Amino acid sequence: MKFAVIDTDVVSFAFRGDDRYSFYRPVVESTVPMISFMTYAEMRHGALNRNWGERRTNELLTFIENHFAIIQSDKSMADAWAMLRDAATRAGRVLRTADGWVAAAAVSRDIPLVSNNEKDFGYLPNLTLITDPAKRP
Repeated sequence: MKFAVIDTDVVSFAFRGDDRYSFYRPVVESTVPMISFMTYAEMRHGALNRNWGERRTNELLTFIENHFAIIQSDKSMADAWAMLRDAATRAGRVLRTADGWVAAAAVSRDIPLVSNNEKDFGYLPNLTLITDPAKRP
């Protein structure tokens, strides 16, 4: 059984029916799709920030529950986060906290990360990144 961590942007594409999801759909559907606790938090924050009502928020939560397993933080994930942040700093890059947790979920489990944000993740060590080579903004 193949697993993959799905980044927040791809979850959002799927939920909204965004055309950019067409590249990622076969990847997501051929794996056990998982999201980091951070992706869950980012999606919840997005709903709050946009003042979604109860109905739309519940649609989002149901969508997440029906399609993704949520990876909780643990020691190995925290160790991976620290290693990734250090690697970014040494490379002269800034790895945002949220992106670090998403990448750490994949690295700590040795499974790929599916994301449309190659610039945020493409340089990180020990991370297998699946991204659309023909990015559409």
